[in-house]
Amino acid sequence: MALVLFVGSRIHDRSASDRARADPAATAAQEHAAAAPQSVVVQQAQQAISAAQTRISNMKEILAGARDVPPALFETSDAALDDAGAKLASGRAQLAVEIARAATDDAERSARDFLLERELAYRQIADQSLRGGDIPGAESALGEAKAMRARGIRL
Repeated sequence: MALVLFVGSRIHDRSASDRARADPAATAAQEHAAAAPQSVVVQQAQQAISAAQTRISNMKEILAGARDVPPALFETSDAALDDAGAKLASGRAQLAVEIARAATDDAERSARDFLLERELAYRQIADQSLRGGDIPGAESALGEAKAMRARGIRL
C-alpha cells in the first residue's frame, strides 16, 4: 500500500522502501518483531497462562473459608484456562494469552460478585435480627458480613 502525498502541484508516491529510508528505526523495530523467535512468543504465552492459574488459585484460597461458596464458581475460568492451554499447544499463542487474561478477569468478577452478594445478605440478616431483638444473631451476621468484606479487599 503506497502513501500518496500532495506537494504543490506535484504528486509524490512514497513506497515502503521510501518510508524505510525515511525512518530506519521504525523499520528495524518491525524487522525485529517479525524475526522474534516463536519460542519467545510461546514462552510469554506460557507465563501468561501460569500467572492466570496462580491468580485464580489465590482467589480460590481467599474464598476457601467462606460459607456457601458455589462449587461451580470458578468452573468457567478453569475451563477457559484449559482452552488457553489447548490453543497454545496448537500454536495460537496470542489467542491463548487473551483467553488466559479473560479467564482471570472472569474469575475475579465472579468472586467479587459472590462476595458482594453474600455481604449484602449477611447485612440484611443482621438488620432483621436486630429488629427482632436477636442481638447475638445480629452480631454473628454482622461478623460474617465483615468477613466477606475483608475477603473482597484481599482479592
